[in-house]
Amino acid sequence: MPHGEANYQMFIEVFKTYYKRNPEGKIKEINKVLSDILGCDTANVYEALAGVLDKLLARKPLREYGMKEEETELFADSVIAGQQRLLANNYVPLSREEIANIYKALY
Repeated sequence: MPHGEANYQMFIEVFKTYYKRNPEGKIKEINKVLSDILGCDTANVYEALAGVLDKLLARKPLREYGMKEEETELFADSVIAGQQRLLANNYVPLSREEIANIYKALY
């Protein structure tokens, strides 16, 4: 899958995970901005954002790209092993379990 499409597939689920971890930080500010733009409550901002973005490019479950359910754990390990320079820039640090759960949610 193209890099940009891969990022898009993960975008909203990663933001949801960030929000669960630290809802009072900068993500609260961006959620407010997005909810104002989208005309929705901040509690529904990710669903509203997905609705708009999916009009541009529909997200598909990872299994439609050939991922197997048991690979969600392997993908999490791969991210941790090979993407530290990117993980260092996360809004909040994510555990292996949280990363695996992102893949599982998108499976």
